[in-house]
Amino acid sequence: MANVPWCMIGDFNAISTTSEKRGGRPPNYASTIEFNNVMSTAGLIDIGFQGPRFTWSNNRLGLARISARLDRAFVNHVWLSKYNTSSLFHLPYVGSDHKPILLSTS
Repeated sequence: MANVPWCMIGDFNAISTTSEKRGGRPPNYASTIEFNNVMSTAGLIDIGFQGPRFTWSNNRLGLARISARLDRAFVNHVWLSKYNTSSLFHLPYVGSDHKPILLSTS
């Protein structure tokens, strides 16, 4: 399977850095390390994104608001070689607590 392009996209319910969360309890640093280690061991790379930083919100206002980047796309090196212009877009909210994300390969 090492020569097959892989893409995993969706809600991972985890952050990879403490800067990917705002509000609420402080992020669990050990959990971010574990998440990054799992993805690295699997040979997966976060392709980044365009658009607003956070993809999830608890939909509260003011100091009660919590936002985080939970939705993302991971790919392997084979994917990057084949689809080197891939981009992930964070789109505006449309009724869910998660923003839709769109993966473009062109």
